[in-house]
Amino acid sequence: MIGSIAVGTTPLSFSELPYHRPTAISVRVATDRPMTSPPEGLFLLDGVALVTGDLVLVKDQAEAAQNGIHVAVAGAWPRHRGANSDAELAGMNVVVREGQKSFGTTWRLGKVAPFIVDRDALPFYEVPSALQRMPEVVIATTVNLVELG
Repeated sequence: MIGSIAVGTTPLSFSELPYHRPTAISVRVATDRPMTSPPEGLFLLDGVALVTGDLVLVKDQAEAAQNGIHVAVAGAWPRHRGANSDAELAGMNVVVREGQKSFGTTWRLGKVAPFIVDRDALPFYEVPSALQRMPEVVIATTVNLVELG
């Protein structure tokens, strides 16, 4: 049974590992054009009929401070509560599940913290498919599992 890991030569129990926030979030669809400011309503976006509660990557706004992960509702779209600060957005991958143009794509915010959401520009860039899994490979080669016993 594996009950701990070793980083270098120092064994650590799983309870001693620091908490890491998720590095990816899945959205239903991504914008394919600038939306109203702020985005609002339920409509057809990139071939997907939006319903209340859908997560949408808004990435094409003329005012780039309005970009981000939003929740589709009948009125003005709020930001997703798990992606509304620099600590939550910086380095996060956004995976798009549906859409004629954006299905299967992954996006990353092209801004390094610190920044202020709703004030600073939030440019999102598509991650080339060859690089989408690279961070997992790096993590797997730097943490050695050992059995203590």
